[in-house]
Amino acid sequence: GLGLAVDLGTTTCAFVLTDLESGTILNRTSVLNPQVAFGQDVLTRISRVDEQPETLHTLHTQLTEAIDTQAHFLCEQTGRSSRDIHSIVCVGNTIILHFLARYNPTSIGRYPYTPQTLFGTEYPASHFSFHHIPNATVYIPPCINGYIGADITAGLLIPEINKEPFVFLDLGTNGEIAYYSPASGFSFVSAAAGPAFEGGGIEKGMTALEGAITGAKRHRGQWELTVLGGNKATGICGSGLMDVVACLMEEERITPEGRLVRRGFANDPVIECGEKLLCILEESVYLTQQDIYHCMLAKAAIAAAIDFVMKDRKADTLYLAGGWGKYMQISSARLLGLFGSHSFQTIRPLGNTALGGALTLLVSPKSREILRTCRDNSVCMESAGDHEYSELLVHHMQLRR
Repeated sequence: GLGLAVDLGTTTCAFVLTDLESGTILNRTSVLNPQVAFGQDVLTRISRVDEQPETLHTLHTQLTEAIDTQAHFLCEQTGRSSRDIHSIVCVGNTIILHFLARYNPTSIGRYPYTPQTLFGTEYPASHFSFHHIPNATVYIPPCINGYIGADITAGLLIPEINKEPFVFLDLGTNGEIAYYSPASGFSFVSAAAGPAFEGGGIEKGMTALEGAITGAKRHRGQWELTVLGGNKATGICGSGLMDVVACLMEEERITPEGRLVRRGFANDPVIECGEKLLCILEESVYLTQQDIYHCMLAKAAIAAAIDFVMKDRKADTLYLAGGWGKYMQISSARLLGLFGSHSFQTIRPLGNTALGGALTLLVSPKSREILRTCRDNSVCMESAGDHEYSELLVHHMQLRR
C-alpha cells in the first residue's frame, strides 16, 4: 500500500507519497496553505473563528480538500490509485491540527492557552470526508501544548539526532526549542520571536523567494550579496538580515543598543535620508533603524529561550530545524548572539524535520510509541510572564561582540 506524509505549515503545505513496504519516496509536492486567505498567521485565523464560529468549518474544509486533491494528484502522476493510500501522517502546529480535525482552537488564543486535545490519535478517513482517499487512516502525532505542536515532536524522530544531550531549535514567528538529555528527558519552551526572521515587519523584508537577499558579506567597502535566483535583489529574508547586521557589527557601524552609526566617507553603507539613517544594500533594498530593532527583538527572544530551557545544563550540539536553516550563516548567527550564552561545538541544519518525522512515522510503527513516551516524560516550561525569562530577554537585547 501507499502512505502520505503531510506537513501543514502556516504558509506552505508539503506532501510526500511513499511506498509503505519499501519506504521508497514516489513523489512529492508543496502548495500554498489555502488558509492564508483568512490570515497570514494562525492567531489571526483563530480570531476569525472567534468572530464567526462558522469559519471553523471553512478552515477545516480547506485543509481536507488540499490533502484530498494533492493525494490524488501525486498518485495520478505516479500511475497509482489514491484508493491504495492506507496511511496518512499529518504534522503541523497545534492550532492548524485543530482546524484539520475540526476542533475549535480559540481556547489556545487566550490565557491559559489550553488546547481541546493534544492528539496522538488515529482517525478514519470518514472523519475528513475525503473523496479520493476513502481507505486511509489519518494519524496526528502528539503535541506538547498549544504552542508546541506535532511538527516539533515528529521532528525529534529524525534519525540524525543521536542520544547525547542536544538543543533542537525550530526558528519561526513562534520559536520552539527542545532540550534533551538522557538524564532529564525533554524540556520544551516556545518564544514569541515575531516575524522578522521570516521577512515580516522588515520594510524591504520577504520570505526566501526569488529576488531575496539570502546572504551578505563586505569586501573592500562594498556589499557582496547572495540573491536567490541570481537576479536583481527585490528584498531581504531572515538569513540576509542576520548577515547584514553581523557585518555592521564587525565594522562597528552599529552600537550595542542597535543604533546605526554613520562615518560619512565614500562607500559608507549607512546614509542619511532626511531625519533617518538607512543601511543601503542595493538601489531599492535597504534596512532601517526599526528593521534592526525588530531583528534584535527576534534574536533576544530565541537566545533568552535557549538559556531559559537549558538553565545550567550542558549540550554540545544544536540542531536547527526549518527550511531556511540552509541559507543561514552560522558565523553570523553566533556573532549576533542567537544561540544564547552557550557555545555549541556543533550546529547542524536539518532542513524540514517535520516532514522527515512524518515519513518516519509512516514506515516505522514503533516511532509512535517513542513519541508517546517523549510526551509523557517531558517538561513544558512557560516563558510568558516568567521573571527569569524577562531578565534573560533584557540581557540578550544588547548586541555584544
